[in-house]
Amino acid sequence: MASSNIEKAATPGPRLAVVIGNSSYEEMAALVNPENDAQDMTRALRGMGFSVTLLTNSELMAMEDAVVDLGKRLSAHPASIGLFFSRGMVYSPKEKII
Repeated sequence: MASSNIEKAATPGPRLAVVIGNSSYEEMAALVNPENDAQDMTRALRGMGFSVTLLTNSELMAMEDAVVDLGKRLSAHPASIGLFFSRGMVYSPKEKII
């Protein structure tokens, strides 16, 4: 019985990622790179077998929900690999996160 637990622990779980790229902001000119960088990172991660949730120009609640969902999915698979990548700018902690 113990060997089956060891085999389970050694079996790799899913590769999961949340990638966020915010280029558009209400009180300033749009940034050029964050959305492009997020799309590039998504392509690279998918090429390495990651299941990626990509958010671009998202509001805080959507970003928080995606990170919480990532945590839940990672806890369901102890041997999984998780990654959070965010590109953007913080000008008001109430509205955007990095």
